[in-house]
This record gives sequence, C-alpha cells and structure tokens, in this order.
Amino acid sequence: MFEWLAVPDCLPRHEVDIVYVPAYGLVWNKSRLTAINTACVKAAVCQAGKKSKVVFSCAYPILEDLEGNARKSLAIASGLDENRIILFKDIGNSYEEVLKLLEIYGNLEAKNILIVAERFHLPRVISSLRLMKPDVQLYWLSISAPFEIAREPSVIKSVRMGFKILWILWNVLLYPLTPYFLKSAKPASSHR
Repeated sequence: MFEWLAVPDCLPRHEVDIVYVPAYGLVWNKSRLTAINTACVKAAVCQAGKKSKVVFSCAYPILEDLEGNARKSLAIASGLDENRIILFKDIGNSYEEVLKLLEIYGNLEAKNILIVAERFHLPRVISSLRLMKPDVQLYWLSISAPFEIAREPSVIKSVRMGFKILWILWNVLLYPLTPYFLKSAKPASSHR
C-alpha cells in the first residue's frame, strides 16, 4: 500500500569508501537489536568492500554503548574486520547523525557513501545528506524487516518503531521539515 513512498535502490558498481547505517535501537527490554537494526548491520557487512569503512550511528547517550557493542559484535560475527568499524555516539536525532557522518566523511577524505537504511527512513537520510553536502556521491540500499517497539528515551519514538503505519507517517511528516531540522541540529560535541 505504501510502497510508492519507498526509494528504489541505487547500488554502486565499485567499492565505496563508507557504508553507513543510522541508529535503529534495541528492543524494549534491551536484550537485542531490533530486527531492522540487525538486517541493516548484516546488509552493510555484505555491501562493504575490502577497504570500506563501516560507520554505525549509536543514538541516545543512555543506550549508545549497548547498541554500539551489539552492532559491532554482529558485524564482526558476520565477517567484518573490527578495524574497519567506526561507531559514533552522543547523537539525539537523524539530523545530528548526518552532521557527524559528514565529519567522518571529511576526516577520511572519502569520495562516496553507501547508506543502508530502513526503506521509509531512507528518503530523509538521502535528503539530509544532499542538503548538507550536495557534491557527495551517494548510493543507497533500502532494508525491510518486521517492526518492533524499540527502547528510546521518548515513548512516542519507542512506539512509532513498532507499527508500520506510525513509522511511515513519522518519516513522511518529517520529510518536508528536513531543512529546518538540519539548521537547528547540534554537532555531537555540543551535547555534553
């Protein structure tokens, strides 16, 4: 029904410098990554070339170590060399994730990024990156997985992850506000 909202995949024909996965959290009891998080991490490992850095965002200071360690462990168990994993933390929202990703992109002198993200979230990630750095070469892979209620600081955000319609509405309604939120996003270093 909502498939028209999803963006078709745009995969590279060559190795990319960065494979990036936004934060998708842990299940409510914090025992494991959400299904979408797990699917994105595994897809990122499969898409990474021999030299690609795989960048994982870990949102919310109260959960970032749990999510970061779980993502790192899953990536290593899936065959990725630990030295190719970059975790960034202290992020409060999708727009701060983009600012931090672009900082890493600059530090690595990267030329391109492959985004591995949930299919209805993907358009906001692409739009944010294009608005902040129009000349970056972007590729993307959309991922689908069962929806699960996630552990997040806000009950609204926790519940929206558990229901497809709420997740889609969240992303569709926030999409036109992307330029405003990008202007008001704070660099990760300003959180502490």
